[in-house]
Amino acid sequence: MTDIASAFDVFGPATRELPLVFPGRHISESIELDLPDGLNVMSLPKPVKIASPIGAYASTYSQSGRSITVTRSLDITTDAPVVNTAQYLELRKMGAAVKRDLAAQILY
Repeated sequence: MTDIASAFDVFGPATRELPLVFPGRHISESIELDLPDGLNVMSLPKPVKIASPIGAYASTYSQSGRSITVTRSLDITTDAPVVNTAQYLELRKMGAAVKRDLAAQILY
């Protein structure tokens, strides 16, 4: 998995009876969007910080002139390359919050 969007693709059912292979990792992304002339941004998404027993996620959105920069960072800090059933619930909760931020929209 090389991007944040695909990091949580392994989720299926709301609960698990067996551990899930999900090793710790750090993923950082930075995206720069160059806006065309005449396009005015009305609103950027608010920055997000998520702290979880399973890791952390942060994102920022900024504009400078005609450029918008989006930065995102995901840290999964598990003690082993698998998560147990209780950790899975936390991981799933964190994944849902991260996916909400990934779907945030720039209004123009």
